[in-house]
Amino acid sequence: MKKMYSYLLKTTLALFATITLVSCECKDCVPVAHYNEPANIIPIKQAKEMYEAYGERVPFLQERFAAQEVIYNPTRYVEYELEDIKHYINYIENESAKAGVDIENLRIYFGAYPNLPDFLTSGESIPFPRQESIFITPTALNNGEQMAFFTRGVPGNEKRKAVFTKGLGEELKNIDGFGKRKFEKASFLPFTVAQDTTDDRSLTMNRGNVIPPPKKDDDFGDDNGESVDDNKYGDDIEENGTKG
Repeated sequence: MKKMYSYLLKTTLALFATITLVSCECKDCVPVAHYNEPANIIPIKQAKEMYEAYGERVPFLQERFAAQEVIYNPTRYVEYELEDIKHYINYIENESAKAGVDIENLRIYFGAYPNLPDFLTSGESIPFPRQESIFITPTALNNGEQMAFFTRGVPGNEKRKAVFTKGLGEELKNIDGFGKRKFEKASFLPFTVAQDTTDDRSLTMNRGNVIPPPKKDDDFGDDNGESVDDNKYGDDIEENGTKG
């Protein structure tokens, strides 16, 4: 009987150790609840209604630009590859962990490319002036308020700190935080390496594929997938300056 109890005890301890080990190694596993429908999923018909409501604004904007003798093509969506989104999530979670803060939200800002050949702040070329876009930034709780942030550290030190952008104002125009890389317009490569001038790291993402009025891929329009005049709308626009 003692041998039986001893065997059961050893088996139980081994099972507990296995469960503990698996749970530790599986910290990045997908929670079972995440396979269920999220609360913020919307009906397809609601997406259609929202798509059309945005489209109703387009003629007014086109008339405004037409008065300035400018052709205006509104952005209908911004597209990212799934792997790019996964990469982004892993990157910002890793950076925030080093800074000792918890990301609670992803904030999506609407923006537009200035009507200039280059950005005034970075000197990076603007291939598509006036084009609407979005940029995504994580937020964390600071003084009871959700705020966007980037991370700052000392070269050679893994530990970092969160710097919240709210209240920095014009100072933000002097912060690069581009992973120690600098854009070079004259280079065939998009970036040069190892700029030691800063150890700030931006957590804000842009550079998706900005799509003007869709052609054959108009998912929520009424054209039944038929193509429209390519000369009217032009080609799909890719935001990355290294692509055409």
